[in-house]
Amino acid sequence: MTSDYEKALGVWHHKIGEIEHVLHDREGDNLQIARIMKSAQKNGIDWLYQEFNKLYVAMVLRENALGEDEQKLLKRWVEKNQVQIQKDLLVWFGWQTKEQQERLEGLGGDDLKKLISA
Repeated sequence: MTSDYEKALGVWHHKIGEIEHVLHDREGDNLQIARIMKSAQKNGIDWLYQEFNKLYVAMVLRENALGEDEQKLLKRWVEKNQVQIQKDLLVWFGWQTKEQQERLEGLGGDDLKKLISA
């Protein structure tokens, strides 16, 4: 029988194009996002994307046993889709809503400042 907590946490079916990952967050993932967001202003947008990419790859690898070549392809795919993945991670973990993201996209200006101020 599934507990109420397990139901509330749920499963993230994350799909971009033809690729879908079925992911479960783990204790500490949301804290990792908090650390990334806190350090983003100091370290810059490149660093922020790199850290979100690492988190996403780690989440995928926890659920899927991939060989070395597949891991390299996964990392390339994540880098190619890093903007969408970062947005989706922020929504999944409750840092932003899709509506907030759409409103911020319409404002123009510095993407990093918009991201961390939402």
